[in-house]
Amino acid sequence: MLSDSAWHDLRLLGMRRHFKRGQPLLREGGNCRCVLLLETGLVRVVSYINDRLVGIAVRGRGEIVGEDAVLSSQSHRATVVALKKCTAWAVRAEDFTRYFSKRQGVLAEYQTNKSLIRDVEWRHTHQPAYSTTARTAYFLIQISERTRSDLIVGVGHTLIAEHVGTGRNAVGRALAELSTIGAISRARVWIRIEDESLLRSVH
Repeated sequence: MLSDSAWHDLRLLGMRRHFKRGQPLLREGGNCRCVLLLETGLVRVVSYINDRLVGIAVRGRGEIVGEDAVLSSQSHRATVVALKKCTAWAVRAEDFTRYFSKRQGVLAEYQTNKSLIRDVEWRHTHQPAYSTTARTAYFLIQISERTRSDLIVGVGHTLIAEHVGTGRNAVGRALAELSTIGAISRARVWIRIEDESLLRSVH
């Protein structure tokens, strides 16, 4: 996460853009023309790994997408899709790099914090030891953290299955297991996290 002052400075360099639910913000393999500062909404970061679409992370208000490609001068390594209607500030790649070239301390702090978060995300995405239930639990935690709410609305079996890399039936069983142990409660259109510490303990 960026400091409030860095966020404010970068936002002044950008242009506000709006994205509909399901609309790509960035595409894997695309050129890094800008960095997006998420002001509202929720996005999913996905990538093809071994010819399979895998959900990597969830990002929300106050977070940045596209910065890895810009800072490394490479193409985007993942696709970012709006999970909910989003508003973001688009900062041109050259303005973003120029800002941080004059503030190496701010960049170092940001990259340290980011690397800790990405390490956890990578382990949950790629570690075979994590069960479908554990990956489902982590996905729910990510959404809850980004929306700052225990109530998750409009996230169905199909979307969860796509993100965790499994089928709808497997997700149904995972949600049933999480409900049975008391970590969540659920209805047709919503899921509520009842015990976050219990949800985090699932492996």
